[in-house]
Amino acid sequence: MLGILQTLHRRKFVPEEQLVGGSPPRFACAGRTLGFMRVAAVESEGAEDDSKQMLVLYRYTRFRASPDGVERRGRTMEHQLRFIATGDHAARSLAWAGSSLGLLIYPDILSKKLQEITKQLQELWSSLASQVSVPPGARRVEVFVDVGILRRADYTLASMGHMYAALESMVADPWPGRFVGMELHLPVPVRCGTEGDDDDSGRNAGERPAKRRRVDVAGEDCPVCLQLLEGDDLAAWPGCGGKPHVFHCACLEGVLQNSEICPMCRHKLDIKHKLE
Repeated sequence: MLGILQTLHRRKFVPEEQLVGGSPPRFACAGRTLGFMRVAAVESEGAEDDSKQMLVLYRYTRFRASPDGVERRGRTMEHQLRFIATGDHAARSLAWAGSSLGLLIYPDILSKKLQEITKQLQELWSSLASQVSVPPGARRVEVFVDVGILRRADYTLASMGHMYAALESMVADPWPGRFVGMELHLPVPVRCGTEGDDDDSGRNAGERPAKRRRVDVAGEDCPVCLQLLEGDDLAAWPGCGGKPHVFHCACLEGVLQNSEICPMCRHKLDIKHKLE
């Protein structure tokens, strides 16, 4: 697991009366996997900075065919992941969180035998995340995900239908009071330029990019694809000492699928914390 920090956390969901946004469960299917996602958000007035929390509650169940349809293989695995995001970039933050999930919660994710299912789980998250939206003023986002994985030998349309019904009945199941959790920083969205260079007067309102920090990377290449760093779709690895290490956003998503460590300085994303 590349040394990822794990500990126990007590569940701390936002009070129901504070919910300002959310959606009914969204459904998606990818290969032998299918899942439901619910997203809720709360506003926090008087925040001193532009950081926000994203709490991902993710559980997955393996299924196999049975005379009655499908049945669970082993127990359902439940995880809590707390991400710290910067700025109002909910869609990008959801994508980065999804990119890192496989490495964080599937212990043998790098096994060649699981490459197919890993790809399907990434596709599943992308499909689910594309269906939800987060209020612009949200300071805390809670994402509830239930995923089913069908054994390869049992894959048929009928078995997928049975797994859908079984998983749908599990969506409302309560989460445990304590379970394995992880906390990480998400990459920081940045723009090419210098601090204070905010002249967007030549753009229409709909063309202006979301507010994000500017970094001076003139003439520099992305460490992943070795192509020029330019434009607004860039990201900095959080916590690197000195000058931030900057990447194309799409390149960084690929990095997160395989590592929680900056390719340049080996700085980790995890947040050190104590047992509550």
